[in-house]
Amino acid sequence: MVIDVAEAAQLGTSQVSDPLRLQAQEERERKRQREKEAKEQRIQRLMEEREARQQQELARKRQRDEEISEKKKAYRNEVEAKRAKQQVDETQKESIATPSPTDASTKTW
Repeated sequence: MVIDVAEAAQLGTSQVSDPLRLQAQEERERKRQREKEAKEQRIQRLMEEREARQQQELARKRQRDEEISEKKKAYRNEVEAKRAKQQVDETQKESIATPSPTDASTKTW
């Protein structure tokens, strides 16, 4: 079966002009478009959820670091207070110590 160019063009136009075929094609295109939009929305939502989780994790880490820093400062202050108290106690012990023999010789009996 040999078809000339004019017949082929006429067959091509007759298929395109078929209203049911055209309507079905438009429905498929609309369906693809809806699926594409739904996929883009799903991806967008997942990206937003991921970003929110990252922000929460960052805030949690920052808060934890601050708590650890405060505990370290409190511990350092406690250690410094103990050292200072120990130095004061040692200084007081030295001042309360028994008088030296040179001090005793200055007193007259």
